[in-house]
Amino acid sequence: ICRRRTSKDSYYALDSGKGIDGDCKGSKCDVPSYTNAVNAQNLCGIKKWRMPVIEELEGLVFLNTTYFPDTDNRYYFLSSTPNGSGLSYVNFDTGESLQAVRDARLSVRLVGNASDLPIIDKPAPITPPVTTPVIPSISGIGVSPTPVTLGDSVTFNATLNATLPTGYFVKLKTTSGFILMSGNGSNYSISQTPTSTGVQTFSIGIYDASNVLKGKDYTDSFEVIQAQATNSAPTLTFVSGSTTTTTGVPYSVQLSANDKDNNLAYIYIEWGDGTEGLLEDVTENNKTLTFSHAYATANTYAVNYAAYDSNYLISSVISKSLTVSKPAVVIQPVTPVPTPVVTTNSVPTVRFSGGASTATVNSPYSVELTGNDKDNNLVSMYVDWGDNSQGDGL
Repeated sequence: ICRRRTSKDSYYALDSGKGIDGDCKGSKCDVPSYTNAVNAQNLCGIKKWRMPVIEELEGLVFLNTTYFPDTDNRYYFLSSTPNGSGLSYVNFDTGESLQAVRDARLSVRLVGNASDLPIIDKPAPITPPVTTPVIPSISGIGVSPTPVTLGDSVTFNATLNATLPTGYFVKLKTTSGFILMSGNGSNYSISQTPTSTGVQTFSIGIYDASNVLKGKDYTDSFEVIQAQATNSAPTLTFVSGSTTTTTGVPYSVQLSANDKDNNLAYIYIEWGDGTEGLLEDVTENNKTLTFSHAYATANTYAVNYAAYDSNYLISSVISKSLTVSKPAVVIQPVTPVPTPVVTTNSVPTVRFSGGASTATVNSPYSVELTGNDKDNNLVSMYVDWGDNSQGDGL
């Protein structure tokens, strides 16, 4: 903004040669003379100063005291807008646009076009010297763990031999593309979760923002393996079994095993008497099985029971204390021999009850005899006829 101070007591006439009031300092007190004097001075580098139109003059009201501190708001500023035989002006105290006769004496405000400003050659911009940053190199890369189980994360890391300058990046390159690694100074890392099994190759390098490799990239590989299925140990239940037995008699227990992976293999028993443990193949879950063993020596034994699956995982061992004793001696009762009873036996008696005292040869001769035995065990009677014939027994 350009300004030229004139006397506050100077007022200008619109037409040439009619400025008679005040001391106009360097020109006559009329608009043409004042305009020529300002242009002759090349004020602010403009040689085409002119009177403003009414709209331009109104737009200068609010610039009044800020940019033109010497302006007196009581003054009226002439406009070049014709108004018949009169003229238009603006009251800078109120901002109103008014009219006056052509012979009025008012203050003057000249304006210039922006296109009339002189072209000032700007100095050439100072281009700072271009410095090429020193790009560090990678001194080592690594990956862990390897092998890694599918579904677990793996961490890649890189170490630089110097600090990475601004505008450059450490990036991991895989079959999926570039992955920005995080870090500062000379240490960088990134964690990723592989999505397939097998040996996988990767490289790490230093790149610019356009993914242009700076220097050498370094390559390595790692292996991704399939996760192993979880295998649980079987369980064993002691169903029944006594805590005592005797030598020579089979001792029996009942056991039941279960394996939620359905790979039950066998039940193992240590009888505790030094004999080889019993291996019993079993594949059916929760089946009650009976096992027997005979002990030869009386003692107290620690008997251990366990179940195994096909992967040799063992259940919790069940330990039982077993007391083995000798069988009791059974004494058979003796049947007493009865003492014979000694009794007195009397001689029987015989009595001749009847018979003739004579007989005829070759004629039957009869007698009557009566036998008696008080012990009631009479057996027979005997007759000796006396003629040397055999005696008769009855």
